[in-house]
Amino acid sequence: MATKTKEVIQQQIENEKKRLEKLKKELKAKEKAEAEISRKKRNHRLIRIGGIIEQYAGEIKNLDAFEAYVRQYAHSIKKNQQQANTFPEEKTQDIGNH
Repeated sequence: MATKTKEVIQQQIENEKKRLEKLKKELKAKEKAEAEISRKKRNHRLIRIGGIIEQYAGEIKNLDAFEAYVRQYAHSIKKNQQQANTFPEEKTQDIGNH
């Protein structure tokens, strides 16, 4: 009887190991999906920012000069963004569902 119990316990351990591996794979898949949604939201936001800039400033041909300009006003831009949410989540929420 002791042998039977030992075999049953070993089988239970193997089953739990398999279950654990399955859960790890599910977790990894969910993390990957969340990362993809986050990446898509970020890409969408960056494209919108670029579109807004080109709408008002035209095509930016000298990126180094533009970067220097943005760097010069970065503090003000950041301060304004903290005061007013320019990119509300509800507008970009469905990006990951495509």
